[in-house]
Amino acid sequence: MRLLVTGATGFIGRELLSVISTEHPEIEVSVVVRSGYSGPQVAKVLQRPDMFAAEVDWRRDLAGHNAVIHLAGVAHRQATPAEISAVNVDSVSALSLGAKDAGIDRFVFVSSIAVHGSRAHSVISEKSAIAPTTEYGAAKAAAEVAMWDSLGSGSTEGVVLRPPLVYGANPPGNLGVLLRAVRSGIPLPFRSVSNQRSLIGATNLSRMLIGAATCPDVGGES
Repeated sequence: MRLLVTGATGFIGRELLSVISTEHPEIEVSVVVRSGYSGPQVAKVLQRPDMFAAEVDWRRDLAGHNAVIHLAGVAHRQATPAEISAVNVDSVSALSLGAKDAGIDRFVFVSSIAVHGSRAHSVISEKSAIAPTTEYGAAKAAAEVAMWDSLGSGSTEGVVLRPPLVYGANPPGNLGVLLRAVRSGIPLPFRSVSNQRSLIGATNLSRMLIGAATCPDVGGES
């Protein structure tokens, strides 16, 4: 099994590679990075400073791999609408098209529960309506459409995962800010908070991603 991973230096990517190295030594991993890489040992490091450009031809880098897990994107930092679209939509279209042209068996795209918008106190499933309420959620929804369009009727199977908030050691974003506030000892008004939030651990999500890339019966699923 030869797997290519983008976003390997990110919060989820680092955990994914750690899980693969300890639990799945049979998987040979290549990673795509824009600059340097430091992490678990992998079979190949592909440096693509232009990886978020819409016109990138991925066929050569993808040749010989069985599956792709696409994690790279803009999430926990300020970005313009144009950057969000270029990074989270256009690059997904280019990479999935390259996967189809290279004859990849499975393309796994990590989307977000944000594509369903804000749905307090309701159960969200793969059948829930796509109704994003943020630029990030709208970009992820557009990226899903772009992926399916790029894969078309080719032999490459697509899989979309829409995880909720991901927790783990040293998380980024608002969860990281909250944890730092807790560690500071500053009193926080948790007693007056009544909201609910779904969470998934980075390790469990990593195992789901491996299953999405390797299990034979999940192709074509969101």
